[in-house]
Amino acid sequence: MKIRFLSVVTVFMIIIMSLTGCTPKVTNIVLSTNSATITEDEYFTLNFTLFPEKANAESIVWQSADESVATVNNGSIRGVAPGQTTITASADGIVATYAITVKKAGPNFKAIFDEYCNSSWASYGDKYLSIDTNPKDKDDYIEYEAYLAISSINEALGVPDYVFEDMGNTTSMMGKQSYSGDDIEIKW
Repeated sequence: MKIRFLSVVTVFMIIIMSLTGCTPKVTNIVLSTNSATITEDEYFTLNFTLFPEKANAESIVWQSADESVATVNNGSIRGVAPGQTTITASADGIVATYAITVKKAGPNFKAIFDEYCNSSWASYGDKYLSIDTNPKDKDDYIEYEAYLAISSINEALGVPDYVFEDMGNTTSMMGKQSYSGDDIEIKW
């Protein structure tokens, strides 16, 4: 009688599970990597694998330890401000953590170019802005608009005033000069 009762209960549970579409509990969350570095306003998608494979990914609860540094929504991480935080993915008592470092975003050279530069004497890329103060290659000549653009750009980037003065006082006999600070490098 006991065996028959267990068989009936087992069959009944199998029927209920198949009718309700019961998904298995999460037994492991494997993240693609352990950490990443992103910049402010940059988005990063954290890839993950759930075990067993049929576990419900929608059951994962995502959380940022410090939302003033980075936020997370369904595995999509957004850098908010410089700093470090931990992203946590949890489901069915299983927890996986991910370290995020957010760095200050560098200058937007396209925006700076559009605001301050004339294309005849300046060019830009993702990581550089180049200005030619003597596009006509004349002795003792400085393109005044280029000079003003350099002054405005230095100010927009927070470069100390002495750097602009050094630029104006540099002669060809002094060779190449440079300034580094706050994730920017200036060469002239």
